[in-house]
Amino acid sequence: MIGPYMKRTAAFCALVALAFACVSCSLIADTVDGLIGAPSGPQSARKTPEETLQTPLPPTAGGAPSFLTPAPETPMPGLSSTGTPAPDTPTPGLSSTGTLAPDTPAPDPTVPSGPTGTDATDLPFEPGYGEPVYIDKNALPVYQYWRNTLKTDAQRLAYDSICDMHKKKETSATFGVPVTYDEIVTVYKVFRLDHPEFFESPSDYLCKGTESAIRSIEMTPLYTPEEIARMQEEIDGAAARILEGIPDGATDFEAEEYIYTWLSSHVVYDLSAPHLRDLYGALVDRRCVCEGFAEAFQYLMLKVGVPAISVSGTAEQEGRTPERHKWNAALIGGQWYPVDVTWAASSGYVRPIFLNNAEMMSATHAPDEELLSDLPAFSAAAACVLDYYGLVFDAENFGEVLMRAFAFYEGRFGDGDASAFFIKSYDRPAAEEAIKKLNGDDAQITALLERYREMTGARLALYDEAVFVSENTIRCWICRY
Repeated sequence: MIGPYMKRTAAFCALVALAFACVSCSLIADTVDGLIGAPSGPQSARKTPEETLQTPLPPTAGGAPSFLTPAPETPMPGLSSTGTPAPDTPTPGLSSTGTLAPDTPAPDPTVPSGPTGTDATDLPFEPGYGEPVYIDKNALPVYQYWRNTLKTDAQRLAYDSICDMHKKKETSATFGVPVTYDEIVTVYKVFRLDHPEFFESPSDYLCKGTESAIRSIEMTPLYTPEEIARMQEEIDGAAARILEGIPDGATDFEAEEYIYTWLSSHVVYDLSAPHLRDLYGALVDRRCVCEGFAEAFQYLMLKVGVPAISVSGTAEQEGRTPERHKWNAALIGGQWYPVDVTWAASSGYVRPIFLNNAEMMSATHAPDEELLSDLPAFSAAAACVLDYYGLVFDAENFGEVLMRAFAFYEGRFGDGDASAFFIKSYDRPAAEEAIKKLNGDDAQITALLERYREMTGARLALYDEAVFVSENTIRCWICRY
């Protein structure tokens, strides 16, 4: 069964089909040997980013991994040209990707789309990860993953007491069975990971008892009862407006991508934000740091019935000291995947790559040691954004995937004219051959880019050195000129 968003991929999938129907058989007979290069004419020689866009390259954006830079200097969606927050900036439309951003009108599914008018049922590729799982907006927005990792009844009872204290808006919790100091540190930590809705919860608290027998804790909320009530009302309103864009009957991936895209394009990473570490900062102020991004993602996912958790640990940019960080994991299609909205927001040019990408994130993200053994396995790839949208190639289908990728990334240019360009292969020899071709000039790619221009009016070029950024993933850059 096809989810409602999947039908919106007709434009770029039909584009791929038409391109290959119009390119000669000799062009696709040897895809890896012939479908990589630079545009023809004045663009035949590989250009530098500066030559292509006539703009300087910025340093790494705050929180963005340096191995994904350089990026063209184009205002990020959700920011003004000076980098200041633009809360009312609409999310760029993503019709060519299968997901539309909030405030973007949905196309009429009865009207044929794409340059050939091909119906979705006739497309050669349909995004997906297998048998889809559909969301239930009436599901209770509580998912206590980390509570279930606690090892003893006493720990779980202490967790429940802390939870009741927050629900009743009290400031102390007494434990029927005492726990050790080390146990209460773990219990309180995983409680806060499970419950982003208790945004008033402080990180510190007062233990009463002895080191081997803690019998109660006391804490001072970050806000007064009146402030909590007002802030909760604003959070509820913001969440409702965001989630209106997800229709009943959407799949879990469609809901997840929508939430991920909304947050990463509307919320600004800002160390000076007044509510920088909670979901109020993300959803209402639209300014926060990693804790706010992660808690908002988790909160919204649970609101539509998709299990999601927060994970704390460190993240390492290339050549830099690991820094404290918080990100997420989501259960999509029955498998767990890591997600980093903060890094997606920090550099809009690489936004898609941190959605369900275990291979990329395993090299840069390290969960806290005490959480490591209790994390779900991140071994699946079917709902990784590259696999889901068919951006995975081998020696036989490389040209087809490349054309699909042209449309996919152009649809994510947003207000700018460039994007990082990622493709993936589990066939190492094919990937290595693709790297060679991407870093050289080849006449056949010119024909595909020219055909793409004829169908869409978009003049595209691949530029910058193509490199492996993980075991199977290649990155270069794509721009419109």
